[in-house]
Amino acid sequence: MNNLKIHKNQCKEDVLNNIQVTKDHTEYTIGKTLFGASNIGNRNIQEDSFIIMEHPIIENLKLIAVADGLGGRQDGEKISNYVIKWIINWFENIDIQKINDISKLKTELMYMRYDIKSNLDFSFIAATTLSLALIGKNKTLIANIGDSRIYTLENSHLQKETRDDSEVQNLLEDKQIISEELIRFHKRSNYLTNAISSSLGHMITYKIIDNTYDQIIAVTDGVTSSLTAKQLENILINNKSDNIAKQIVDTALITNSYLKDIISELGEEKQKITQEDYISEIKGGIDNTTAAVYIRK
Repeated sequence: MNNLKIHKNQCKEDVLNNIQVTKDHTEYTIGKTLFGASNIGNRNIQEDSFIIMEHPIIENLKLIAVADGLGGRQDGEKISNYVIKWIINWFENIDIQKINDISKLKTELMYMRYDIKSNLDFSFIAATTLSLALIGKNKTLIANIGDSRIYTLENSHLQKETRDDSEVQNLLEDKQIISEELIRFHKRSNYLTNAISSSLGHMITYKIIDNTYDQIIAVTDGVTSSLTAKQLENILINNKSDNIAKQIVDTALITNSYLKDIISELGEEKQKITQEDYISEIKGGIDNTTAAVYIRK
């Protein structure tokens, strides 16, 4: 117990006390490596929840995670908060003997579905996304369901580490959408094919990567709907101070995106676009907007 870290984590406290989802804007920092920020955007309810944490006992073990309650469904803010609470409890109680056995940790995460089905005391149709990165000394376990995302930045190159569970992702893979930058403009961009819910047999996707990256971030679709991959990459490259998560969120809130700009970069491929399938503009701050960042030192 002598190694127990007793410093206060305000992000954790706000999640556990159901406070985070009641605030229009939140920002948190842990040391010089973990940063998080969220903003309600142009919505009436904050349905995003997130956590940044260091493990209280296990050295070199950190966590970032975001959850986005599905808009249009009842109690989105409650289920996103519930899932992040579950993740906090799971993270703090990881068996030190299992930390080098990723398969066992994946199995433990799978129990979340049964816990949700048996313990939720709110709307049966409530649903949320979840993207998390469990950051160990040499490896990182990534888990994802829905369309919140995990990215890494390595040698100034941004890499998307997760696959969206969405109709537009399927259309992209079927080549019915010809560019990844177009999917956020598609009129069915908010139709998910998988999420965490008491009424769904959700399946989380896992990935293990080496810790060769410089930064790893988890973001909700309020970020990725407003910013191109290049814009996000530039923010990560040019803002390595303790305001990096806030910078991501603030930029997403004020950045308007236009379909014509994306089309103009496609060359002859743009002839394949049926513009009736797309919206022409995405206003900044269209949705709850959240970013959690870990910077390797």
